Amino acid sequence: MCYNGLILRQGFIQVLIYLRGWLPVFCLSLAGFIFVTTELMPIGILPELAREFNQTEAFTGLLVTVYAWSVALLSLPLTMLTAGLNRRTLMLILLGAFTISQGLAAVAASFPLLMAVRLLTALCHSIFWSITPPLAVRVAPSDQPTQALIIIAAVTSLASILGMPLGSLISHSLGWRLVFLLIGLLALLIAVILFKFLPSTPGDDQPKGRVLRGLLSNQPLLIIYALTALTVSGHFTAFTYMRPLLAHNGGFQPSTVAALLLTLGCAGVLGNLIVNKFFFTRPRLSLVAALIILALALALANPASSFLAGAFGLCLVWGASLGAVCLVFQTNVLQKAAESQDVGNSIYSAIFNVGIGGGALMGNQVFNHLGVMAVTRAGAALVVAAVILALIAAQTKPARSQRP
Repeated sequence: MCYNGLILRQGFIQVLIYLRGWLPVFCLSLAGFIFVTTELMPIGILPELAREFNQTEAFTGLLVTVYAWSVALLSLPLTMLTAGLNRRTLMLILLGAFTISQGLAAVAASFPLLMAVRLLTALCHSIFWSITPPLAVRVAPSDQPTQALIIIAAVTSLASILGMPLGSLISHSLGWRLVFLLIGLLALLIAVILFKFLPSTPGDDQPKGRVLRGLLSNQPLLIIYALTALTVSGHFTAFTYMRPLLAHNGGFQPSTVAALLLTLGCAGVLGNLIVNKFFFTRPRLSLVAALIILALALALANPASSFLAGAFGLCLVWGASLGAVCLVFQTNVLQKAAESQDVGNSIYSAIFNVGIGGGALMGNQVFNHLGVMAVTRAGAALVVAAVILALIAAQTKPARSQRP
């Protein structure tokens, strides 16, 4: 009995040691979840915000556009400016400022004030997503850097399509201000844990001009950037106004719409798991297949969303394909920008947010001039362009690259 008890205690200690090694990565992933959730939250609470501040839903959607384009403009210069700072110190500063911004958003008394607070959050976001995936790889257990990257990418795609529906459910039941307050409290908790467990990690003092020139001459990386811009723009052209679309086309109640968006988010996790099984053996096929499925989902969104079973199937396919695409993009960027992952990822983050902002703006214009039913067709057209580019790129000889 004593021997068995000793074995159990030793096994328990080994599990704790294993979890302790991954705790910084898990916390960074959760921080990424709340950053992306905050960025997209106006989509999930669009009707509530519009009523609160006496604005149209189309105009209120610009909260997403302004935020995203601010991140796009700030990501590269701020990443280069802070390149030499210790990553642990920088991360704690970012989470502290983010916590304050969420508290201010929760008490914002006017639309301009809420917009100003979101600009502060965007400043934090622009640096956070430039440094977080490379940092997670550096602090993960030394023999498992790829697993750290997969966790970060999976949680990122999960946040973009699950965090917002969860916030929508809370907003519908308890009010939108509580959503921002809860996000701020979670950020504070993550900061406390990282203060204790995130190791000191030096910055990067390489000459950034030379590094930037090298990245911008990397053709496979540039193709991933272009695919990102097209795909993300297409997705957010439709997704920004998905709640009005479901309510108008299917006549669904707010609680049903929130549940459908939650289904889309859970499907994103499924897409991450599926593509991870095939990506490292068949990377190009994984990307092209996921893009084709996403394009079909957007093209068929209007008839599918007119009845409950169809809307459920739409959210399942849309979410799974988007989750797969996001994982493939993020993994490719960190592989192909191995000489300077922070700068390479800052460009990716900027382009991703150009896609979010551009998609939200395009959706706004399509919504205003052609109606809500046209937003999915416009989004599908952009993803079809991404499919064509991916097929053309697949005909070229693959560049040799190593896993991060």
